[in-house]
Amino acid sequence: MLFSDANIRKSLFAFILALVPIGITFGAPHNAHGATSKSMLCDDAAPGVVEPLPPLVKNWVVVLCTPSGQALGPFVDKEVVLWLNKSNGRPFIAQAYPLNAPLPGNLTSDDIRFRTFLAREMEGKTKEMALKLWENAFEQAKDQSIERVVQLDAISVYNNITFNFFFYLRKNEPRWILVCLNRCKISVSLDILTGEELKSAVRK
Repeated sequence: MLFSDANIRKSLFAFILALVPIGITFGAPHNAHGATSKSMLCDDAAPGVVEPLPPLVKNWVVVLCTPSGQALGPFVDKEVVLWLNKSNGRPFIAQAYPLNAPLPGNLTSDDIRFRTFLAREMEGKTKEMALKLWENAFEQAKDQSIERVVQLDAISVYNNITFNFFFYLRKNEPRWILVCLNRCKISVSLDILTGEELKSAVRK
């Protein structure tokens, strides 16, 4: 499926968000007050509200401006992409306020956001550590060869909580993601689905 304009991309993200029930993200919808951005892709967000993503990951991840605040989801350009939670088979996004955290009063959804993004290519011992995490999380796929591992840290304004995204690349494309909180004491394993894999998952 090809995307010829931003409106189709927005429709896809609306579809994904509609499929995401309470509890499968690292947070649940909040009752925030009005926001400056009415665009799911944050096109009209106020200056300084949306931090830029590092070039290393900007073609894989997008910041979404939802009624519940900012979230991270799959970047969509020419092909549909879905992050699928391996534990329950449902689409996944990561919200900036995790784990049903209570909100202070009078917040707008602009206040529920990511403060900083950091990305790096993992090498040496850090890559070995990330590969061990991958083997435990994706045991059925451990015969696959992983060529690269890229880490994205997304730091929330809420207590500076850091989400660690580990992107595992095969043939120079991300195929799996491990999303961690608290040094991976809490984690979610994600399959990245496109093309025929995605069609098959939707049919199920």
